[in-house]
Amino acid sequence: MTNMAPHPKPRSSGSDQLSNGTRILPAGVDLRTIAARRFRFLVTEYSREIGPDLSESQRSLVRQAATLQITIEKLQGDVVAGLRVVDSDSLVRLSSEHRRLVGALQVGAEQNRLAPGAALAAYLAGREADES
Repeated sequence: MTNMAPHPKPRSSGSDQLSNGTRILPAGVDLRTIAARRFRFLVTEYSREIGPDLSESQRSLVRQAATLQITIEKLQGDVVAGLRVVDSDSLVRLSSEHRRLVGALQVGAEQNRLAPGAALAAYLAGREADES
C-alpha cells in the first residue's frame, strides 16, 4: 500500500462570500476595530445611496471609496492633533481620487433611480424643449 496524501476538498461551484455579498472584506480581517466599524458604516451608507441591486463593480467602488474615506479621515486627524507632518500633496491626491469615486457612485445611483425608459423619456423631452 502506498502512502498517498488525501485529496484536497473540492471547491464548490458557487461564488465566494466576498462576491456574493455576504462579506465586505476578505476572510481573516477583524471587523470589530474602530476603523472596521467605520468601514462597515460607510459601505452600508454608500450602498444605500446607490440602491438595492449593486453590480460587482459598484460594490468594488463602494469598498474603495470607504477605504479612501477612512484613510483621509485618519490623515486629517493626525494633522489636527499634530501627531505627524502629513504630505499635503498626498492628502490632496487621496481626496481627489475619493471625490472621483464618489462621483462615479452618484452617477450609478442616478441611473438606478431612473425607471426603465425614463432616461429615454427625459432625453426626448429635453430635445422637444430645445426645438421649441
